[in-house]
Amino acid sequence: MSKQKYYIPSSRLSISYNKQDPIAKSWFVKKLIGCMPLKSRNRNRSLVFKVLNKLKEKYNRGNPTLALVMGLHKAQPTFWIKVIRKGKREYRIPVRLTPLGRYKKSIRWLVKALRTRNEPSLDRRLFAELYDIIENRSVIFS
Repeated sequence: MSKQKYYIPSSRLSISYNKQDPIAKSWFVKKLIGCMPLKSRNRNRSLVFKVLNKLKEKYNRGNPTLALVMGLHKAQPTFWIKVIRKGKREYRIPVRLTPLGRYKKSIRWLVKALRTRNEPSLDRRLFAELYDIIENRSVIFS
């Protein structure tokens, strides 16, 4: 007989997959680093931390990630429209998002708004977009 496998609840599994960034101690920063368009993760990490340091200098606050999380919390969708196609017909079904799914959608909206900006460099675009999110002037909120 083989050994019985122990049951591991999904909440414990999700903790291992959604670990925090070791430097900023934030899940949000890790997901933001993963969404940046540069080719390597180290470049993305240095870009995000460079911008977060600029925000820290601008606001004279201890932790700018908390302000960003609160800003994105306002832009979170609670429902998402799922499109199902059957032949020529198309059904649109509203689906309630989980809290993790809400943050993922808001981060995707952040990156989409970041790419539409006209600043010459990526760090300036990211800084301007995060600054607008903190000030509630971003395209995400409209």
